[in-house]
Amino acid sequence: MRALVAFACALLILVFSSGSFAASAALAASDCAPEECCITDRTKVVTVKLPQHIRTGLRVTHLREVSERGGSWTGEISLVTRWPAGGLRPELVVRNASGDLATSVDETTHQGEFCFRERRIGATFSNWFRLRRFPFDSQLLRLLLEERALTDEDAIWEADLWPNLIAIDAYRELSGWRVEGYPSLEVKRSSFSAVPGQKGPRLLIISTPIERVSQFYLTRYFLPLFLIVALAYGLFWIKPDDLGSAASVGITCMLAIITFQITQADTLPRVPYLTLADRVYTACYLATAGALGIVLWESHVTTGGNLDAAIKLDKRMRRWFPVAFALLVGVSIALGWSSHQDNPDADIPGQLAPQTPPSGEK
Repeated sequence: MRALVAFACALLILVFSSGSFAASAALAASDCAPEECCITDRTKVVTVKLPQHIRTGLRVTHLREVSERGGSWTGEISLVTRWPAGGLRPELVVRNASGDLATSVDETTHQGEFCFRERRIGATFSNWFRLRRFPFDSQLLRLLLEERALTDEDAIWEADLWPNLIAIDAYRELSGWRVEGYPSLEVKRSSFSAVPGQKGPRLLIISTPIERVSQFYLTRYFLPLFLIVALAYGLFWIKPDDLGSAASVGITCMLAIITFQITQADTLPRVPYLTLADRVYTACYLATAGALGIVLWESHVTTGGNLDAAIKLDKRMRRWFPVAFALLVGVSIALGWSSHQDNPDADIPGQLAPQTPPSGEK
């Protein structure tokens, strides 16, 4: 009797399991429709001559945040893929999503001779930034897509993005930046392949150029900074024998510059090079320290009884200090601007040489 009950339970489990598997299979099949847009087996391609042409496009829906310190940008895009009906279905995977990838729309449509697939993707995407010209820099917001199934014999990826749109919400949400141009597409092979001698997977790199709104930094940082240097310039109007007042003003200027630099540096990643803004800050440090040093020397000369020499030096510095400071800032800006190179690897402080493969490996 127990054996009969056990057999009946096992039979019921088998029936329900097969039913659930069938339901799962049916659900999976229903996820991809129509049939002529769901072919993934090369042997089932009959009506399309391979290699087939595949076009990609996108609409940038949202650009919510650009974080240089976090090395990322957050947004939402609608990715469109078009290929011939009856051809092989491409499967593009987002490669640089640094957080959870949210897909709110995934629809495939057959229209005329083509299949269209639209996916609305929202995520935080990892991105590296080149900040040598900060705050007058331009950046590229990158979306890295990978396709591993199709070979060169299967597909030809067209180099032009279409559709290629930017929604009005993306312009409104991009705080501190402006969109410099429409996204562009670069199709290349990955440099890494797990199988020796085999080509790496196909990479599609979509880059959206943006430019920093530098007016914010000019009014919030550089203008107060130059006003502080102007205050240090006022040291040359203080009597040489009034060291207490001069020292108080000079030290206050130095502390104010340090505070401004710390405030700005807290919003940027720690980069292994000097940005343009760093060089301007250095120029302000040198100018303020130089003014304070000259005032100390004048006080020393005055204490020795040579007040006329200190007054004469004050008159000269009133004329030449602004000229010297303007030249110093100009040289700093020129050096910061010219330090940018087209080769992105130039920003890497140290790159290891490739390893020698072990014996028997390629």
